[in-house]
Amino acid sequence: MPEILSIHNNLFNHLSDWSDEHRFAKTIDNENPFFVLRAGNDKRLSLGQWLPGDDRSVFVSFWTGGDALNRSPNVYLEVSIETGSCRAIIASRDSEDKRAYFEKLMSYLRTFDIVYLPGAEPGVWENPNVSHGENYISSLDEFISRDKMFIDRYLLANDPASLISDYSSAFGFLTVEQHEDGYYSVKDRKAQLETEKAKQAVTEVLTRNASHNAAGDVNESLTKFRPLPYTLRSLSIRNFQGIKATFIDQLPAGIQWIFITGENGYGKSSVLQSIGLCLSDDRVLDRYLEEDSRIEIELYSLSTVQSFVRLKNSMRGRSFDRPDQVVIGYGPVRLNTAPADGRNNDDKSQNSVMNLFQTATTLKNLKYELFAKKHTQKKTFRALEKAVKEATNGRISQIEVKGEEVFFREKLSNGDLLDAVPLEHLAAGFRSVINIIGDIIVRYGERPGSSNYKDFSGIVLIDEIENHLHPLLQRELPEALSRVFPNLQFIASTHSPIPLLGAPKNSVIITVSRSLEKGIEIERLDDQIDFGNLLPNTILTSPIFGFEKIIPAANVNISEIETSPDFATSEEVKEIRESLNLKKIDIDAIDKSLDEQRNSSDAGSPSPA
Repeated sequence: MPEILSIHNNLFNHLSDWSDEHRFAKTIDNENPFFVLRAGNDKRLSLGQWLPGDDRSVFVSFWTGGDALNRSPNVYLEVSIETGSCRAIIASRDSEDKRAYFEKLMSYLRTFDIVYLPGAEPGVWENPNVSHGENYISSLDEFISRDKMFIDRYLLANDPASLISDYSSAFGFLTVEQHEDGYYSVKDRKAQLETEKAKQAVTEVLTRNASHNAAGDVNESLTKFRPLPYTLRSLSIRNFQGIKATFIDQLPAGIQWIFITGENGYGKSSVLQSIGLCLSDDRVLDRYLEEDSRIEIELYSLSTVQSFVRLKNSMRGRSFDRPDQVVIGYGPVRLNTAPADGRNNDDKSQNSVMNLFQTATTLKNLKYELFAKKHTQKKTFRALEKAVKEATNGRISQIEVKGEEVFFREKLSNGDLLDAVPLEHLAAGFRSVINIIGDIIVRYGERPGSSNYKDFSGIVLIDEIENHLHPLLQRELPEALSRVFPNLQFIASTHSPIPLLGAPKNSVIITVSRSLEKGIEIERLDDQIDFGNLLPNTILTSPIFGFEKIIPAANVNISEIETSPDFATSEEVKEIRESLNLKKIDIDAIDKSLDEQRNSSDAGSPSPA
């Protein structure tokens, strides 16, 4: 059974990629970019067998029409479960009219050196020459590029409806509706199977956790494990803002942070925007999609797996009442907020992801919320104040409401307290953080039953998370946001290695690359690079950032480069150099001197008796 499921999965994934690539190409050889899948009520679908077939073979077909006696499509590629070998088959055992039609088709195919030979049963013909041994994917590609292409051409020129009288099982092209009914039935069942796996994985971890606690052998990674309500499992993007076709799959469940790195203009923002588009159901966003754009997302969702598809003017998988129930997105500029007297009803702040696309989009105004809650809900005011303090690691130590103005008191790293000032007088870094905190609290707080920000669930997208922030705050922000919003997943792009120093354990890193041939592509790196044990200079020169020139331009002597792990150690080394009157400690010379001393000592020692 595992082998047959693997073949079904491999074929389905390969055919889906092929279909997406060709369905918008308007040429004669791409009139039929669809393939046959099992119906939603087919019992074998529940087992993970996506395409027609039986326990011995998988049938790949691109046309309607079946042979009742052969129990197969009329025209198909048969993939052997046991050997992986393939043969192309045309079957018409149950219809004389179809048989005559297919005999003419085979005569046409022979003119292109595509030969179908009589099979074991009358009315069945086969072409074994498509087989590439065990490599059934290569066999499928050859069948598509030759047999299918010419069969499609013949079908276009010779409509079987006018030639076949007993047309109960029509041979012809699949419609978009027929293909997508099967496609989404498969996607839904795949999601159910992934849900079962996710539940099993969570149960196993929690069971191990309980057994460790019972035994007194507490494993920190287990005790801290908790499945988040919503996290990204997979992302597939086609024909969107420089992205031709790219995907990432099998992201681990329960991961709170995903970081996206890459050079300017390589597509980090496009990846974040694609996520926002797919998870939002606001039709205003259709303007950012091309006619052939296609974005698919799978989410781990409350111990299940949900699938979402976004096309221009079409979406599937929505189960949320409003677009900002799950996803919020922030672009690189986060300093504009709604008017304080507008009660956060400003039109420009209503869409939860528009700030990713338009920097002029305003965020919800925390000042208004603080002012209103100070006078009406003091408990909520204290909670908001606490959230801001936590998010800034106490650098904003106090919030005061005087009249109709809200003041923020900043605490310096040396402990000094500054005078309280309005939000707009704070440094841009603090304003950016406070605006994000306020916007998240206002948006998620509008959902029914969302009174405690610690319980907010959803996915927050942040473009260039390091913007306006000193390295100290860059490092602290991921940890701070994790504390303030422990049930939210954050997906953030960055040009800096510093936020990665504050990334929680098991965070995911995705990098983007770009070429003229392939467009923008995404690749997961955290499963290849143990960034949790790397210092910033090593992170910079790793594939995460691809930084090559790490030597300062002002350096004139490479031998004087300081390689100490931190500045304090560097100063200590400097003092040692000066005390030894050396510009650089010559380790080789010291080793040589020590060896000479040892040899001299050994030579003067008496020989053993």
